[in-house]
Amino acid sequence: MELDGESEIRELRLPWPVYNNLFKLISVNDNNFEVKCKLCVNSKMYSTSTKSNSNLKKHITSKHASRVKELEADLKIEKSTNKRKNNEFDCDQSAKVQQTISDAFSRAQPVSQENLNSMITEFVIMGNHAFNIVEEEKFKIIIQKGFPNRQCLSRKTLMSKISTTADNLKANLKAQLSTTEVKYVCATADCWSVFKRSYIGITVHWYDPESFQRLSAALACRRIKGRHTFDVLAKIMHDVIYEYGIFNKIIKIVTDNGSNFIKAFRVYSESENVDENMEMEEEQEVELIAISDILNEQTSFDADSPYSLPPHHRCASHTLNLVATKDSEKALSDPLYKKQLRSTFAKMRALWNKQERTSLIADTIHDELNIYIIVPNATRWNSTFQAVKCLKDQLIKSESEVQRICDKAGLPRFDKKDQAFMIDYCKVMQPLAQALDLLQGDKFVAMGYLIPTIKWLKKQLKELLITATICKSLANACLDGVCSRFDLMLLDKFNILATVSHPKFKFKGMSVMEKEEATDLLQSEIEYFKPVNDNSLEQNQLEEVNDNIIFDEDIDIEHSNAELERFLFTPFNGDLTILKNMPIMRLIFLKYNTALPSSASVERLFSIAGDICTKKRSKISDYNFENALLFKINLKNKD
Repeated sequence: MELDGESEIRELRLPWPVYNNLFKLISVNDNNFEVKCKLCVNSKMYSTSTKSNSNLKKHITSKHASRVKELEADLKIEKSTNKRKNNEFDCDQSAKVQQTISDAFSRAQPVSQENLNSMITEFVIMGNHAFNIVEEEKFKIIIQKGFPNRQCLSRKTLMSKISTTADNLKANLKAQLSTTEVKYVCATADCWSVFKRSYIGITVHWYDPESFQRLSAALACRRIKGRHTFDVLAKIMHDVIYEYGIFNKIIKIVTDNGSNFIKAFRVYSESENVDENMEMEEEQEVELIAISDILNEQTSFDADSPYSLPPHHRCASHTLNLVATKDSEKALSDPLYKKQLRSTFAKMRALWNKQERTSLIADTIHDELNIYIIVPNATRWNSTFQAVKCLKDQLIKSESEVQRICDKAGLPRFDKKDQAFMIDYCKVMQPLAQALDLLQGDKFVAMGYLIPTIKWLKKQLKELLITATICKSLANACLDGVCSRFDLMLLDKFNILATVSHPKFKFKGMSVMEKEEATDLLQSEIEYFKPVNDNSLEQNQLEEVNDNIIFDEDIDIEHSNAELERFLFTPFNGDLTILKNMPIMRLIFLKYNTALPSSASVERLFSIAGDICTKKRSKISDYNFENALLFKINLKNKD
């Protein structure tokens, strides 16, 4: 397109205002501008891209060097004041184009003050920012520049907004859990301490009745003042459960093996599912209590106690942790194992300590191995396994580098016996670590996983009694620990029904006798749930009759057995929605598999709590702390 008239030339302008003073735009051809330099004596035509002015700047630099400083100054002013304008190139023939409906709706809409307050609140909570960030001048400037005519909320308004949102999320959670579609829920509880404060956290878990997706939420994180006695824990759990109105829906509440939790359920739970014979774990924070206090506690409650707790389940992951830490010590009765264990672990522990305490050695380790070695965590046994495995792998992969690190750190080298011990140790403990990691899941894991996982673990440990070398006594000690702690769980009717009602397992791996017992239990459950589903079954029968009337008699007779048969012969591809067409098996699955085998989810709650209650926030009130925690967890789960 080329324009000859002087008046027409004036109507065409470059999209870069500074260059309009130096060049005349003559025409636009495809993706190029054709221009003439106003400073050149000879009116020569130049070309530059419509997306870049680099050719124009090069021309001024090479042909008119005296004007370069002036040009750069003008460009700097234009950039700092944001005055660049993207001009459209209009001709006499051009006309304004009417905006389309899609363009009109895609335009950025102004943000209301309420929405801005909500966004700032979520930004502060989800990002673990200090509450007083909203009072900082730089933050206020960002809000004012980004959202003109809007105000940044104050800290007081922020805390009020957090409280209101937490209350709304709590109300929505109550409403969701109170619906008739949600028939069963599982709760987990545990204690946590930080900055000389103690809390009890409680979470809830259930299945979405349509998608069969595992859903989770935080119910509370309440402050515990004084001793963590069984009645104190019972009162808090009782209050929270009744506050949400879910007592009759909780199928199990999962805690660790702490003696205070065990006693709370033994005294206040209506369930008989508390094993008196199983060893109770003594917690690290157990306080010595005078005999007089115990006697007073014994007289402080009776049969008419105001507290009532749901059925209890001991955390399987914590129990496996006890197998790995407590029961494994029985292997020390083997003198050869004991000697090599102490020798190898002394060397490993020395290297772990060097990395943690000396930056020079830590840098050396990273320079030699390109990683920092894993260091055990005192509260988690599987971190010890991972740390040993990491060193073992590095010795196999980069032995010379590891030995060089030991020399630089002034530590004894790892010899062949140490390496052989690490290999055998990891071989024995790996099945235990795998079982522990599996049972700690909360999205895809259900109570039905417990029996198959423990059976698999026992099988692996029995095989290791044959294949293990120096750690054979360790395999034997772990096997004894698993048997003593889990054998009663394997015989528990609840756990058996959870396994056989799960489409992934059914009757797999069961002996003939076990299968007969499980079948009887399942048939009893089917008979129990059958009256509840009469209406839905009749409707399903009518629909099937309409499809093919000749099967009318087959549907009426032994319908529950037909459903069980369909359940047993339907292959499982990981999608639990296959249960939607099996109304009775669906209810049985939900009743026994809503429960979790582990309380690991409440420990994940404490992980988030640690991000909120930091050293800088150590004086946060209990009320604000709980609101911020429930806000963060439940809003994330909602999204």
